[in-house]
Amino acid sequence: MRSLSVSAVAALVVVFAHGAAADGGGRAEAVASGGSRLWTTVPDGVVAVDPVTGKRSPVIRTGVLGTVLAATERTVWQLQPHGLVAVDVAGRRVRLRIRLGQAGYALAVGGGAVWVPSYQSDTLLRIDPATGAHSRRSRVPHSPQAIGVGAGSVWLACIGPSHTGRGGVLIPDGPGIVARIDPRSGVVQSRVRVGRGPQAIAVAAGAVWLLSGRGVGADDTLDRVDVRTNRVVATFPVPHWSSAVAVGRRYAWVVSSPKSAGGVITRIDKRTGHAATRRIPRSWTPASVALAGGRVWVADPGVAQLIVIDPRTLRVTKRVTLPIS
Repeated sequence: MRSLSVSAVAALVVVFAHGAAADGGGRAEAVASGGSRLWTTVPDGVVAVDPVTGKRSPVIRTGVLGTVLAATERTVWQLQPHGLVAVDVAGRRVRLRIRLGQAGYALAVGGGAVWVPSYQSDTLLRIDPATGAHSRRSRVPHSPQAIGVGAGSVWLACIGPSHTGRGGVLIPDGPGIVARIDPRSGVVQSRVRVGRGPQAIAVAAGAVWLLSGRGVGADDTLDRVDVRTNRVVATFPVPHWSSAVAVGRRYAWVVSSPKSAGGVITRIDKRTGHAATRRIPRSWTPASVALAGGRVWVADPGVAQLIVIDPRTLRVTKRVTLPIS
């Protein structure tokens, strides 16, 4: 379909928030589009998948159990809490190992840098993609969860004030915040109030899409923020325990586990707001979603698969099973 063209995906940065990944030991914890490939995780490395044929390439061993990915044509970035690995795609080898100093659980690439927020210190780290040097650490709103790059800015989704409930669960105290950050100076230029419990973010086609579903009492909504006005212009309900969002020309796509086991996918028409939700057969805990090759790709670590969905019928058309050892 035209609405899921590769050119649309190239402008999209989808990042996976802390807490979105489920059990699975690093097997399909994330899926990221980089150039002509899709990338996902295996227990000790990353693997490329052809988005047209679904053929899986040999594993590139990184020696880390990193469950967050970002990709460009030349480099795949794999994040583990205290370190970042850069994989050279052409050479099929690790070219950089970067110590972060503070724990990070979200990652984005764009604007001439690699960006890693830390929810423990409420900071955003800017990394030189060529050398791995830390070029700046900026203060940001409380508890950053997810990050995207687009429209000349870095966009950071933050929980805001929160407290811990029984059993250690996170309870947001109020609405979330999306901070618009100048990539050159690191200065927060605007703060936009969004749904309670920000979980994931996507930047595409002149808008920022903010998925809220993290923590007890989260709003279970998808907010659309206009990048010209820095205002929420539309809000869509989504299923409970939604974990990730991807956005194409016509539709926004959300994956969820509303019963804590067994995945569903929701297709939202950006023009009309009409939503269609379908169960994903033999899915357990969908953690990530990307668009490539005219199809929707869902990473499910519960079954160690990339699950391919037809955007028109919402039916599963292919499964790419990953090596688990």
